[in-house]
Amino acid sequence: MKLIIKLMLFSAALLIVSYLIFVNTSDRKEDLELGDKVTIIMPNGTTIHTYEGYIIKDGDKLIYKGKYDEYNITGGVVEYEE
Repeated sequence: MKLIIKLMLFSAALLIVSYLIFVNTSDRKEDLELGDKVTIIMPNGTTIHTYEGYIIKDGDKLIYKGKYDEYNITGGVVEYEE
């Protein structure tokens, strides 16, 4: 009987710890102010669907800077979605 109670407590503790690790390491995009949804149409026809907050104007260059990637999107047309 004591073994079952110990296993149940251990399982509950493991669930709580795993939940806390998941919450602290997951991407929380809803907390960030990303702006409006946009579509960038590149000169070669490629489309990029993103948010306004990821687009940076650096001088006369237009740069997409995501969490891991950075692309020069100069010459692309930015269209705002409704």
